[in-house]
Amino acid sequence: MEQNNMRLGKLCLKGLFLFLTLVMVAPSAVEAVSPVKVVESFSRYKVGQFPKALRTYPFQRGKAKEVYKIAEEGSNRFLRAVDEKDISVQVMR
Repeated sequence: MEQNNMRLGKLCLKGLFLFLTLVMVAPSAVEAVSPVKVVESFSRYKVGQFPKALRTYPFQRGKAKEVYKIAEEGSNRFLRAVDEKDISVQVMR
């Protein structure tokens, strides 16, 4: 019975050490990696239009204009895709 209690105590100490180590290291690791990477700034495009800088496969630009448009929430402009006709066309930069 005493050996089980000693094993449990050692296990708890190892777990506590691991937890404290992660708590000390994790915040610096999170700060080093940015969660967002900006690929394109859509601030120069008008809301509701298809960005001219985006490319499509040959003969697919008209379909892409139906699906992709610039949208705005607050001061943030972004590319929104609404595909109600199941067009499923890709765009590239």
